[in-house]
Amino acid sequence: MSWMQRLRRGCRALPGQPAARLAYGVVLVEDGRHRGAFRQFARAAHRGLPAAQYRLGRCYLLGLGVPSSPDAALSWLMRAAEGGDHEAQALLASLAMQGISGADAGFLEAASRYVGRPPDYQAALKWGTPAADGGSAEAQAVLGYIMTSGPDELRDARRAAHYFRLAAEGGLAQGQLGWALALLRGDAAPNEAPKNGPAEVHRLLTAAAGAGLPAAHFTLGLLAEHAEVGAGRLAVATAHYRDAAERGHRTAQFRYGAALLNGRGVARDRQAGETWLRRAGLAGDAVAAATVGNLYANQDGLPPNFSEAATWFKRAAEAGHVGSARALGQIYLHGVGFGTDPATAVHWLRVAANADDTLAAHELAICLAHGIGTTRDDTEALQWFHRAVDAMPSARYWYARMLSEGRGIAQNLQAARTGFLRAAADGNGDAAVAAGEMLVNGRGGPPDRAAAMALFTDWAERGHKGAQYAVRVLVPEGGADISHRPAESVARAHA
Repeated sequence: MSWMQRLRRGCRALPGQPAARLAYGVVLVEDGRHRGAFRQFARAAHRGLPAAQYRLGRCYLLGLGVPSSPDAALSWLMRAAEGGDHEAQALLASLAMQGISGADAGFLEAASRYVGRPPDYQAALKWGTPAADGGSAEAQAVLGYIMTSGPDELRDARRAAHYFRLAAEGGLAQGQLGWALALLRGDAAPNEAPKNGPAEVHRLLTAAAGAGLPAAHFTLGLLAEHAEVGAGRLAVATAHYRDAAERGHRTAQFRYGAALLNGRGVARDRQAGETWLRRAGLAGDAVAAATVGNLYANQDGLPPNFSEAATWFKRAAEAGHVGSARALGQIYLHGVGFGTDPATAVHWLRVAANADDTLAAHELAICLAHGIGTTRDDTEALQWFHRAVDAMPSARYWYARMLSEGRGIAQNLQAARTGFLRAAADGNGDAAVAAGEMLVNGRGGPPDRAAAMALFTDWAERGHKGAQYAVRVLVPEGGADISHRPAESVARAHA
């Protein structure tokens, strides 16, 4: 007689005992007889046995031997958890992390009501803590996650590392991954950190990857890519990125796509690389979407497809990619590919400028100064020019021009002249011509015809038309002396 037969006979010998019904139900589950198991679990659960209540809750949750009923599942799981069953507590903690908890009156009418709901961290902590302390590796991993990636007020890197270590020692793949990452971050307490840290990290990640966790493959790829071992490690990294990408890890999809696109660690395949980049972009990876946009905007040997590029830049910008917001603004501003839309251009330039993109701030300021796509606003334009002053000679030129004209700020010719000279020294020809005009006419300081002539001559030789005009005016055989002409004549020439 096999042990299974003996167990069945023993369970039948004690038909009125809840523990016997629970044990017999477990045997029936092993046989795949879920309907009969459900009946045994139900009878034992109604007699108050927490372990049976947990099993009954799982039956309702998964539809084993009975139609699925989330309401009934949560009801029985909570009874079991309140009775001290650690498995029920761990399962409730996991469900709470999916937004499924008993906090709603009447529980649920259908599981679809929870789709897309945020995690209930408090419920997860309520049930996960006793389960974790009772030895549940699943609950330990949940607590580790909450204390690593949950709300700021719940984060505790040291405690998270402790729980991940316990879960890893329990053989749980999620615990192995979490413990490995905690070791990489240096979150472990000194008495818990292993002596052979790098080797232990690799062992843990390999075990987690073997269990199919894409994040473990991705992390192994990162470690291989950044190891100073040469091109051989790139092939290893790319293989891990591929494994993670095929399991739906979007950042790995981006890295694998980029590797294929550039032939890093794998044979170059532009078409396959773009396919993976598109998949990552569609899954929400902003950098991947931006990369696809750049591919369409800068096609090798082919005319740019700015319409398609704009579609991907918009996806990336909506996901928070600042450079894509600026690129989108520039496409709509200059009308490359499908015509201009100044208002939309200003919107995206403002998004990028608010995220401290200097180029976007400069272009937004020009739009505001000229009323392009928005109401002219010299005061706001001046503010955006000022943000870009330290990084861009063109912004320094425009800021000085606003000062010289008194636009958005009180006129200050001395500061304007200094600004023009600074921008000219940094390579801005328009600023050089403007500074030369002020030097010739003594605006913002004493006249200095020689310094002005040096500026005009230099930029005339570089092909600047405003400087060429000024040279023709200043040189006697080219016409009357500029110092006796109205200042606006040179300004008109260089405008």
